Amino acid sequence: MSKPLKKYKKELKSLFNNVPKEKKPVYDHICKTIDEYPNVDTMSYDELVEQFGEPENIYYQYINDNDLYSPVQKHKRSYKKIFITVLVLILIAFVVEFISIAYEARKSFIDREVVEITYDN
Repeated sequence: MSKPLKKYKKELKSLFNNVPKEKKPVYDHICKTIDEYPNVDTMSYDELVEQFGEPENIYYQYINDNDLYSPVQKHKRSYKKIFITVLVLILIAFVVEFISIAYEARKSFIDREVVEITYDN
């Protein structure tokens, strides 16, 4: 493998490290496609870029085509999960507090007797 080809694949690999694990075979498929191209070992880096495109462009095209989340979107999703979890915990706390208050109210209920006093005249 020539130095330009190694450099090209190394750049691709560094970009595809951000892809989810189930999508990793895509990098292998891209490398296989590049390797099958005739005379790829004799090409310079510029010829590789001209033939296949910039590694960044390949990566971003793949991301856009497969509707993968960017790191910013992943953080937004994690914030949503945290928000929903906190909201559920707060609701559970309110329900437990309400049940506790209702239990204490029933426990402290005083039975009252009605006493009638009658006066004889």
